[in-house]
Amino acid sequence: MADALRSRAARRPTTGCYDSRVMRPARRWLSMFVCALLLACGGVPGSARTGGKEAKPEAKTDFRLPALDGRRISPRDFKGKVVLADFWATWCGPCHLQRQILERALPQLTAAGVQVLAIDVGEDEKTVRAFVDQHPFAYPVLLDLEGQVSGELGIAGFPTLMIVDARGEISYLEPSIVPEKRLRELLREAGAPIPTPTPAPAAAGEPAKAEAGRP
Repeated sequence: MADALRSRAARRPTTGCYDSRVMRPARRWLSMFVCALLLACGGVPGSARTGGKEAKPEAKTDFRLPALDGRRISPRDFKGKVVLADFWATWCGPCHLQRQILERALPQLTAAGVQVLAIDVGEDEKTVRAFVDQHPFAYPVLLDLEGQVSGELGIAGFPTLMIVDARGEISYLEPSIVPEKRLRELLREAGAPIPTPTPAPAAAGEPAKAEAGRP
């Protein structure tokens, strides 16, 4: 029993997310400030590692989890596609910020053939279903009921994004809020055909105005 409790405690988030149901108000605001700072700084850079430890891509993407729609889904079901998996929990405030970012980017991701999955960690189906009924997802919601998959991946903070490239290997695995621009970059690195934005051309007459303003 003690070992099980220690194991569960080890999987509790250590980056970006705290349980707001028991957090003191001051700490809750501090957590939100840290999340905003992470967002402004572009998240935590890196790829295929968690907590400074190298991931083992060949052993990590063969899991299969139940989904709220009754299916059992694995990242390997989407051969040849880039898969983006968002590990989250209903009580995690920063996770909701990450979901909003994913939803804004979803039309472009869908057009590029990216498959998005939401993987709730450590909560029962009733809890997750009640949340999803109030906040519908446009992509499958999977249940890591006992946290086994997230534990095997070494995930210790929420939200955590995992990107699986078209070869079925993990190209990115980090706990942090990933802004939309950085998200597109990571997906391009994984092989998703997401167009690179081109700078808008300067409006006619702007250079002349700048020159005219010089002494």
